[in-house]
Amino acid sequence: MAELSKYDLFMNELTSMEKELYAFIQERDDLREEKESLLERIEELEKENAELKAKHSEMLAKFNNIDSESFIFSGDEFSSPEEREKIKNRINELISKIDSHLRS
Repeated sequence: MAELSKYDLFMNELTSMEKELYAFIQERDDLREEKESLLERIEELEKENAELKAKHSEMLAKFNNIDSESFIFSGDEFSSPEEREKIKNRINELISKIDSHLRS
C-alpha cells in the first residue's frame, strides 16, 4: 500500500508538472505572437518614418529653391519708402473696415 501511495504521489507530481509545462508553453506561444505583431508594427513604423523623412527632405528642397523674387513684396516695385508707407496705410484702412464690420 505504501508503494501505491508513492505511485499516486509521483503521478500527481507528474500531472502537476505537465500542467505547469503546458502553461509555460501557452505563455511562450502568446509572447511569440505578440513579438511577431510588434515586429510587424516596427517595420510599418520604420517604413512610415522613411516616407516622412523623404517628404520632409522634398519639402525642404522645394522651400530652399524658392526664389526671393517670387515673393509678392520683394523686388523694385516696393523699394521706395513712400510705396511701402502707402501699402501700410492701405492695410491699416482695410483692417479698420474689417474691425468695424465685426463690431456691428
